[in-house]
Amino acid sequence: MLKHPDLDLQHFPPAKGSNTLDRLKLFISFDIVGSTEHKQKNPTSWQSDFNKFYVEIEDNIKLLNSAINDRGTDVYNIRPWKRLGDEVVFETDIISSKYLLKALNEAFTILHKTAHYLENIESAKPFLSLKAAAWICPVDHKNNISPEGTNDYIGKHIDEGFRVAGNFAKRRQFAISCELAYLVAYFNEHSSLEPFYFLGYKPLKGVWQGSYYPVIWFSNDIEQSLDHLPYDQQEKCELTNLLNADSKLNCRKMKSKLDGVIKTNNLSVHILP
Repeated sequence: MLKHPDLDLQHFPPAKGSNTLDRLKLFISFDIVGSTEHKQKNPTSWQSDFNKFYVEIEDNIKLLNSAINDRGTDVYNIRPWKRLGDEVVFETDIISSKYLLKALNEAFTILHKTAHYLENIESAKPFLSLKAAAWICPVDHKNNISPEGTNDYIGKHIDEGFRVAGNFAKRRQFAISCELAYLVAYFNEHSSLEPFYFLGYKPLKGVWQGSYYPVIWFSNDIEQSLDHLPYDQQEKCELTNLLNADSKLNCRKMKSKLDGVIKTNNLSVHILP
């Protein structure tokens, strides 16, 4: 069993500068698995179950903020961005280089806590569970904010994040974008943590002009993820079957693997200080 990362996070004031981290946001998506089957089975009660999910996940995010803000400040403020049917997406400013790994670690815990909640709704068995994804996006008014000036981000990186979520996130698994994985690895290159699972490359429609995209899962406890999968998903899931001893990577190896990918696609300009 993998140990949870040792992440004693210091407190940082909100960033006020022009470095790249100030212009990035972290997005975390939680998406219900098995919603269609549940709606078919429970035509009169599914909406009530989903409303309870919205309350549960947002309460868990509040607890996440409290866990990070042990002094009760509002420096770390992971907040709802929007609900998209069965999916809830949260956003947060990236306050420091240490914040990313801490936020992902806590989000992984929330994924499993909320999945357990959904899986134990009596009327929802055996259908409902949860999957998650995270990505980063450079936000500026020219390229990523809607014309109305709202926080309805519309840039290509938002599209990429939703593609990662839709294609690579699986039941109780936490998919992360290439750029997010690289940034975490970059800032923690000398850490002994092994938070990444690299599953190879897959085409991602509309992203990188057809170049293959790295499939990366974040996990501080992959056994917990796999132990709760039904037998057919353990043995038949295309991505789960790619897990092996070489899939687990520490930050240094992850950075090394992605160096060429980042360079080829000219991504370092907007993700590195």
